[in-house]
Amino acid sequence: MLGAAEEARRHLGENPDPALAAELEQVRQAAQRGAGLVRQLLAYARQQVLEPRLVPLNTAVSEMARMLRPLLGRAIALELELDSPGRLVRIDPSQLDRVLMNTAMNARQAMPEGGRLTLATSRALLLQPEPAMPEPIPAGRWTVLEVRDTGHGIPPEILPRIFEPFFTSRPQQGGTGMGLATVHGIVRQSGGYIAVESRPGQGTRIRILLPRTEAPAAGPPSPPAASLPTDRAQAEPAPAEAPMAAPAGGGPLLLVEDEAPLRRLAERTLRRAGWPVLAAEDAEAALALAAESPPALLVSDVMMLGAMDGPALARALRARNPRLPVLLVSGYAPSVVEEGLSDQGLRFLAKPYTAAELTAAVADLADVAGASCGTPQS
Repeated sequence: MLGAAEEARRHLGENPDPALAAELEQVRQAAQRGAGLVRQLLAYARQQVLEPRLVPLNTAVSEMARMLRPLLGRAIALELELDSPGRLVRIDPSQLDRVLMNTAMNARQAMPEGGRLTLATSRALLLQPEPAMPEPIPAGRWTVLEVRDTGHGIPPEILPRIFEPFFTSRPQQGGTGMGLATVHGIVRQSGGYIAVESRPGQGTRIRILLPRTEAPAAGPPSPPAASLPTDRAQAEPAPAEAPMAAPAGGGPLLLVEDEAPLRRLAERTLRRAGWPVLAAEDAEAALALAAESPPALLVSDVMMLGAMDGPALARALRARNPRLPVLLVSGYAPSVVEEGLSDQGLRFLAKPYTAAELTAAVADLADVAGASCGTPQS
């Protein structure tokens, strides 16, 4: 839907009919909202692609606090209680921001007349497992992120269900029931745990325990993301893709996608960007094409019909050309993809993607892999 909306908008030209352009934008935004919901489900199911790095927790919390203050409103006071500086956690910075945003917005809903929201960091040493809701916390050394509010609290009959996907106690306010489910999925996929305590009329306390990480022996820690992550549903339309140079004499780009509409859209996008493209619907057809014309770069879906998936196809082609750059595309993140992300010649692109994101990913991969550039085909 997103690709078709982009193509239709492109055909309207530089001065489209305003009414038709507005209708296409409605289609695009509706598809983006659907994509956002799927991403939340993937987070709940712990099947999203993460890019963890060492993040100074206090810095990340302070940065997010500046963004949260205007969203909370004047009636809610935001306070920080930060532990000693230098505490590091290994987590995807954008997902840490999402955890903070979702828990803070949930607290705001619990304080319609105002109150106090506290973000705190600390350390914990558990010598034995700690009983907690929704699940016990194992013994160990933990870095703790705490979100406390002075709201109306959670009724005891609802408390065990707050992490269920699509469960919400605020259907009239438009709640989707995915906020805390998403938080739980992100934290567990990052190796952490959540503990929730709440009493009606006495507020709610959410503790997020992440594995304690010591500073590396050399080099500064990776900085946290400084900007507020937003779902693409709320983002501006991506700009049109920029032309890229196809590799001179290096062979075509091999595109493998078993869904025909997606394959046609991706092929048109890449051809416009200057790449000669060979398109296949499955791994077997791709291998046959590659035998006739060795590819300079592979773009493949991860899950496909047939006996061979995208990673297996990449391994087969790399047996012939070990330096073949590979872009794997998928709507979720099986472990075989995550394990390969450290490979300098392999990249992952999450579905749904825009035309600009596809061409940018291919261009970046070609640059990193050292593909020589020539004149784009007309």
